[in-house]
Amino acid sequence: MKIIIIACVLGFLPFGMKAQTTKTNIVEHFTNTSCSVCPSNNDNIYSAVDTHTGTLHISFHPSSPFTSDVFNLSNKDENDNRTKFYGIFGSTPKTVVNGSVISIASVSNELESLANSTTNFQFDILQTQQTLDSFTVRIKITKLVSDTSTVGLLFVGVSEDTINQTTNNGETIHYNVFRKALTSVNGSEVTLPLVIGDSLVQIFGFKSSSSWNTNRLHTIGVLQHHTKLLINASTSENQQSETLEMSDLSIVENVVFPNPTSNLFYISGPCEKSTVYDSFGKIILEKSWKESEVKKINLIGYSSGIYFVKLTIEGNSKVHRLILN
Repeated sequence: MKIIIIACVLGFLPFGMKAQTTKTNIVEHFTNTSCSVCPSNNDNIYSAVDTHTGTLHISFHPSSPFTSDVFNLSNKDENDNRTKFYGIFGSTPKTVVNGSVISIASVSNELESLANSTTNFQFDILQTQQTLDSFTVRIKITKLVSDTSTVGLLFVGVSEDTINQTTNNGETIHYNVFRKALTSVNGSEVTLPLVIGDSLVQIFGFKSSSSWNTNRLHTIGVLQHHTKLLINASTSENQQSETLEMSDLSIVENVVFPNPTSNLFYISGPCEKSTVYDSFGKIILEKSWKESEVKKINLIGYSSGIYFVKLTIEGNSKVHRLILN
C-alpha cells in the first residue's frame, strides 16, 4: 500500500535562520548473502560508516551474481532495479556514496572529504506506527537558501536496521536491509520548493510483512539531482515503542488518502463510522465499518471542491478536510 499526498507548505524561516545545513551523507551498499568475499568487505564498509558519525547506510541485495540471496528473494525487482540504476548490476559487493560509485577501499576517505559538506535543502522524515503492522511516513523538504534546482529525484524506502540470520556466506548479522520502496526505487521526480522557507511535504503509508521486526524498521530518504548526485538524505527515528495492543487502537490517528483525490479515497486505521459532508455542512454519505473491512469510499459524480470526512471510533471523532478534484 502506498499513500502519496503532495503539498507546498508556505511559510518563512525567522530572520537569521536562512542558512545552509549540514548535508547527511549516505552509503548505498550492494551485497549478496551467497557471495563469499562479501563478509570481510562488508565489515570494512560498516567500519567506515560507524567511524563517520551521522552517515546513513542502506544495503540492497541484487540477484546477481547469486540468485539464492534470501533478502533478494523477498523483493527481487526493487533490489535489482536500484542496483541497475547505478549501472553496477552483476557483481557484489559494491558501494555508492552520495550517488557516486566508489571502491570499497575508498569509502572511508570519501566520507572524510564529505564531512563538512552543506546543502540548501533541509530534509526531515517522521515515521509513525499507526496499528500493529501499519505505518505512516511524513517527508518534509525545506528550501533554506537560494538555489537554482527546481526538480529532484526522491527515493523513499523502508529498511530493517538489524537482522540476525545466518546466511549462505556465513554472515550472521545484516544491517539496514532494504525491504521496500515507497516511491519509484529509482527515485520519483519531485518539484522542489521555489521560495526560501517553503517546503515540499509528502505522506506515505506502508504495511510491514509478517517476517519483519516492526521495532527495527526505519524509513530512509535520498534526494538527488538527475545526475544522481546527492542533494540531501534523511532517516526516521527507530520505532522502539511497545507494540500497540488492540485496546490502544481508539487513540491511533486515522489517515484519509489519497488527498486530493479524483473520486476514490481510503481510510487507514480504526474506524467504526465515517460521515462525509459537503462544504455547507450537509451530510452526503454515511457508512459503518467492520474492523476487518477495507475502508473505501467512492465520491464519483460529486462536484469538485472541499469536503469534510468525520471518522468515529468508540465515541471519539476526528474530522479531515478532503479535496475532490
